[in-house]
Amino acid sequence: MRKKLILALLIASFSVFALAATEIEFWHAMGGAQGTTVNEIVDSFNEANPDIEVKAIYVGNYSALQQKLLVSAESRTLPALSQAYGNWTARLIPRGAVQELNSLISDPEVGLTDEEWAAIWDPFKRMVTWGDTVYGLPFNKSTYVLYYNTDLFEEYGLEVPKTMDDLLFAAMMLTEDKNNDG
Repeated sequence: MRKKLILALLIASFSVFALAATEIEFWHAMGGAQGTTVNEIVDSFNEANPDIEVKAIYVGNYSALQQKLLVSAESRTLPALSQAYGNWTARLIPRGAVQELNSLISDPEVGLTDEEWAAIWDPFKRMVTWGDTVYGLPFNKSTYVLYYNTDLFEEYGLEVPKTMDDLLFAAMMLTEDKNNDG
């Protein structure tokens, strides 16, 4: 239900370019199983809203999507809705290519309740907010993960790195120069 509400809010927010249209293009970079899930969410939304047809369009990887968005912003051929990183959005705001969402988020009919807005993790909200103006909603997030060999760290008496400097130090301590190339 929550995903449907967010999708509905996003669709409404980007309908600047398609106010009278019943068909809404949604560009994304979700391939494979993630793309299947996006299509299922869109299909569910379309079933629940027969007067609106969202067309989920897989544009390619994130790089391809970013390039297509930037070029389309220049030619004023943006879709009504798109997946985008916060730094891409930041480049589109000065061009007037992105609609603010504050009024939609607070709209009692299509918006989020205070409880729903509060449930979004603050770092994610900060990624889509400039000043007091919200220009996006968190859609998906990748988290970088680093694994380490606990036995090797114990053998060398190293603690788990907590900073990038700690990681660099551990890497230097665990690197063996087998061919004297430094």
